Amino acid sequence: MTAVRPQDLPEARAEVVAYHLSKGPAMFDVCIRAGVMPFRPPGGIHQAAQELARLEAERVRNGELFWVNSDMTELVAAASKTMPGFTLSPADMPSPWGFMAFEKPIRVITSELTGDDIPIVAASWGPYPAADFDNGGVWASWYSDVDAVVNRKSGLPAEVKAMMQSELPTFTYDCESVAPFSDTELKSVTPSGEEPGENALGVDLLKAAWLLMAQPLAEVSEVEPDRAARKRLRRANQDPKSVRVIELRRPQRSGEAGPGIREYHHAWVVRGHWRQQWFPKRQVHRPVWIAPHIKGPEGAPLIGGEKVYALKR
Repeated sequence: MTAVRPQDLPEARAEVVAYHLSKGPAMFDVCIRAGVMPFRPPGGIHQAAQELARLEAERVRNGELFWVNSDMTELVAAASKTMPGFTLSPADMPSPWGFMAFEKPIRVITSELTGDDIPIVAASWGPYPAADFDNGGVWASWYSDVDAVVNRKSGLPAEVKAMMQSELPTFTYDCESVAPFSDTELKSVTPSGEEPGENALGVDLLKAAWLLMAQPLAEVSEVEPDRAARKRLRRANQDPKSVRVIELRRPQRSGEAGPGIREYHHAWVVRGHWRQQWFPKRQVHRPVWIAPHIKGPEGAPLIGGEKVYALKR
């Protein structure tokens, strides 16, 4: 798998934009003709393919940049499976447009065209361009890792693999999903909180990432591209934006006895779970992730024996 550091992400994003502007129409033309493009603009195939490529280049180019480390990626992937459903709104998103890369694959799916396993390592998002939803919505595009995809193709000569790797960007477009900003149309897309199936990617993964990165369990910092990269980006008329790095904080022990607090004589494991919380300023309930932790006094016997379920780091 290609190692993309946070400081490398602006240039990797520029590659994706350039690819969609030059070769994206041909790619989407093939996808439409193969019947694997469920969402598409009206019009003929050629016209629709050109518009899809233009819109994807726009989403990626306009997006704020995010890089999610391995621990946080594992948490998002696991927590998304039990996330309670909620009505997505623009206020739940860290930015209207975004491009997010994951340090490790957030999911592996099987290609409908080739049957190959595809590691999903990035996503873009932006406004849903059609008028299907009364209150608007979000379009999410999912990207695979080019090296992993090419190397999984057995039987191809080395020179063919090298040509494919040189032609494709580091992040290669794979599939898309949409979600509305209201409950009324949820039956037409993958509802949050439901397993979308082995081969489907719903916006639920991004919704979980957006919720979790806004909580205290996430540590957010910024990284700038290095000086040489900034020069190359400016020469290519690309904005050398900073990258927001999302990392998982180490869970802290809780539940020690104190004044006015019940004194416990045992400790116990609280597994990670979602809890609905009321946000008065927004007048909405939103799921909040309660991280796994050991509750009770330091050194007290652990109820249930010595077996402890921990989030591996």
